[in-house]
Amino acid sequence: MLIFPIRHHSPAAAAQLERVIRDRRPRAVLIEGPVEAEPVIPFLIDRETVPPVAVYAYRSGRPPGSGTPRTARAALFPFCAYSPELVALRTGYEVGAALRFCDVPAAVTLGWPGEDEIHDPAGLGSVAEGPSSNGGAGSYGSFTERLAAESGFDSFDAFWEAVFEQEAGAEPLDRFVASLTTFGTIARAYATEAGTHDDVR
Repeated sequence: MLIFPIRHHSPAAAAQLERVIRDRRPRAVLIEGPVEAEPVIPFLIDRETVPPVAVYAYRSGRPPGSGTPRTARAALFPFCAYSPELVALRTGYEVGAALRFCDVPAAVTLGWPGEDEIHDPAGLGSVAEGPSSNGGAGSYGSFTERLAAESGFDSFDAFWEAVFEQEAGAEPLDRFVASLTTFGTIARAYATEAGTHDDVR
């Protein structure tokens, strides 16, 4: 089994992932996404489906059979042509792999307490855009700003483009995976909700 780290909408991650799927030809490809969205996979991999597209999950403001209102919530799972998730699905299909979404159902994640109405499907809490993303010294925003500045870049986007999309993207697979795993592990330490949500996963 290979667990492959990605960043959403990263062309470098998509290219590396496509290569490893074609090389290893796995029997199954599992994608982070709500399990109840599996019936839409054939539409996502259909060549007549032209990205950008998204899977939309929602929880209505009034539960069926209940007169008690609740906060309506929704989650978008977007895919562009170079999204690693979509590339993995389409390449996996080409090599004959079984394709599955393997994350907690949206019916569960949309019910997590304390979530904003614009839901964070990855369960990253403060890593998602929100009040604490660019907050104090312990926030994800301050971490990425400091990382970029100490690496000699004006912004985190410039840092990411140079270090991951260009430099690491051209590296052998093992070095790319190691680099992205290290970054993801550190970044996730700033996710205030990640521990609780990962226990559910």
